[in-house]
Amino acid sequence: MKRQVFLLLAILAMLPIGAQIRGNSIVVTVEPDHQDWNYCVGETARFTVEVRRSGTLVNDVIIDYAAGPEMYQDTKKTIELKDGTWQPRLLTS
Repeated sequence: MKRQVFLLLAILAMLPIGAQIRGNSIVVTVEPDHQDWNYCVGETARFTVEVRRSGTLVNDVIIDYAAGPEMYQDTKKTIELKDGTWQPRLLTS
């Protein structure tokens, strides 16, 4: 009898207690077309922005962004990414 109770408790201890979703984090990546992120004055900066949840692109996501000199961004906008990606082109000055 003790052996059966012990075996039952051991089996119950191995069962998962609750379901937990893993990897449900949101990740925003910005990937430039220059490997070192350095651009010459007047050169157009091209890059790709992706928003992913658990490794999958997020549809219809709204992002806010700012561009310009550090601490003094002169461009501040909101944009909706229909398919989770965006490829803006910014002229460096």
